[in-house]
Amino acid sequence: MITVGSMVSNINGFLQLQKSQQSLFDASSKLTSGKRINSAKDDPAGLAIANLMTSQIRSNNQSIRNANDGISFTQVADGALSGANDVLQRIRELAVQAGNGTLSSDNRNTIQNEINQLSSQLTDIGKNTKFNGINVFGNGSANNSLNIQVGFNQSISIELGNLSSGALSGGLNSSSGDLESGRVDAATSGVSAGSVSINGVDLGAIAASTSGQADAKADAINQISGQTGVTASASNVVQGGNVNKYQPVSQGISVTVGGTTYTLGSSANLAAFVKDFNLNVAGAEAKIDSKGSLQISNNSGKDITLSDNSVGGLGSLGLSAGNYSGSISLSSSNGKDINISTTNTGTVNDLKAFGFNNQQGAAQLSGGQVTGQNITANDGITINDVALGNVNAAGGNTNASDISSAINAISNKTGVSASANTDIALSADVTVLQNNSLTLNGVSVFSSFSGSTLNDAINQINSAGLGDIKASSNSNGELILSSKSGQDINIENGASAFSQNGSAIANSVTQRGELSLNNKSGGEINISSTAAIGSQSAAVAKLGLSDVGGFSANTGGNVTSPSNAGDLIKNIDNILGQINQTRSGLGATQSRFLSTINNLSQSSIHSQSARSRIQDADYARSISEFLQARFAQQAGNSIFVKSQQAERAFISQLIGG
Repeated sequence: MITVGSMVSNINGFLQLQKSQQSLFDASSKLTSGKRINSAKDDPAGLAIANLMTSQIRSNNQSIRNANDGISFTQVADGALSGANDVLQRIRELAVQAGNGTLSSDNRNTIQNEINQLSSQLTDIGKNTKFNGINVFGNGSANNSLNIQVGFNQSISIELGNLSSGALSGGLNSSSGDLESGRVDAATSGVSAGSVSINGVDLGAIAASTSGQADAKADAINQISGQTGVTASASNVVQGGNVNKYQPVSQGISVTVGGTTYTLGSSANLAAFVKDFNLNVAGAEAKIDSKGSLQISNNSGKDITLSDNSVGGLGSLGLSAGNYSGSISLSSSNGKDINISTTNTGTVNDLKAFGFNNQQGAAQLSGGQVTGQNITANDGITINDVALGNVNAAGGNTNASDISSAINAISNKTGVSASANTDIALSADVTVLQNNSLTLNGVSVFSSFSGSTLNDAINQINSAGLGDIKASSNSNGELILSSKSGQDINIENGASAFSQNGSAIANSVTQRGELSLNNKSGGEINISSTAAIGSQSAAVAKLGLSDVGGFSANTGGNVTSPSNAGDLIKNIDNILGQINQTRSGLGATQSRFLSTINNLSQSSIHSQSARSRIQDADYARSISEFLQARFAQQAGNSIFVKSQQAERAFISQLIGG
């Protein structure tokens, strides 16, 4: 039937032509892209599955690259340990040679010189072995490891055990441990029971003494080692400065060790002095270190007292007269951090009697109040061998905040960050505080105060504009004044309103802040002073701290006697055992990486194959669909044209009639 109003055949031809064109477009897209799924409409479910597989494939490929990086890291570490093994084998060979009783002191000094150089090479290996800028033996902690991500929630750990950057050469020293103290202070008033604890166990009482007695304090720690898992050893090192090793040494220098005094004769030069010292002094040994300086040490921790002669002979040795107390080295039997702290009525001075601060392992420590004194270059304070320099404030009132900022300014060199905090707890008589003239940091906080409760007093303080000094209360109902930045808290004319431990406070009280230090890498924190002997402890005390870390006798690497050579051999065997165990672990880890890479590669290949079956075009079918769509389009075009011709012919006849 021919119609004029709707032209149904024409419209139907047009719709069919549109369908054939869309089919041709889809077929062309498959052929040109090679994909069966080019948009979500092609196969919504298949698109989702293919995307999940793409995520897995890309994750597997990145994990393979990560595993290859892990192999490279282990190869670098293994190569460094191989070099360290060669150095240690040579040192052991020299130590065996030095154990020969037929050698003279000069012979042993020659051997010692080579050992010193080789020991420095071990230090270089530990400090300078890097992969992609990361120190391979870098963090200095007992758990020295690196995780390599090889999949979702899956990683492989590269374990280097206790071989930190300092352990290779440090292991030569018989007193190297997990936590090293500074020089112990004399416990002139003794240490009461319940004052100091290690890993939560009370150390007990220490008798009063005018000397350091590091050996006795180490013994006290060892008496409770079964409860703490911590053992202690004591040692002492007196390090001389730069000297002319050929300069004669005058007679009359005295050395006291363990209560016995030895007076030495004259010597032609430094080497002759060392020889004379080792022949005549019991309880200590002398050697010339790798820098050509004199070092006097012992493995007992007993005090070493040096007394000068009438012409200043100690100066020619680079030494100063004075009493040098020993240090304590703590070792953990389970590899966990050692915590040493005050308990009950203990004070920072009680900790200093053991040469420590409040410490949570070697990487975290805190001290007592800073002294408020300016810190100068003459104090020679160093943190991890980096000079702190001058820290000055107007009026000489350098607070904990000032020192914390100075430490953080060199953090990029030391790896150590600092924070400061000030707290003081007071019992307050609120009625006396009403209209009171006392001042907090120069501000008359209570001049118009009329409150009746502790909370009223707290609110009055917190609204007084005292910077970051804030008030609060504790469970005992005491008023707590605190500064989170370590600002000093000064109270004037407060004796009538405030008390502590049942007694009124002094009319003028200044509570100074305390420092907390943290080594971000987990390594040791070394705090020391290069000031003159007798001034070093006072210099470090300006920080409210004790000198700590990295102070231990180097007699393990000393072959100036056959017995020391034997000790060195034992220490080398211990390090070699650690190296062998670590290298074995590295080899096993490399094998695991290779196995992981093979597994991930197989998984990636199979996943790509599965994804291909879902999203890739079947070219034979796609060509067939393309040809079919193309034929349909051509036929549609032809029919559509003829349909239009028929309609035009009919209209023409109507018009002509």
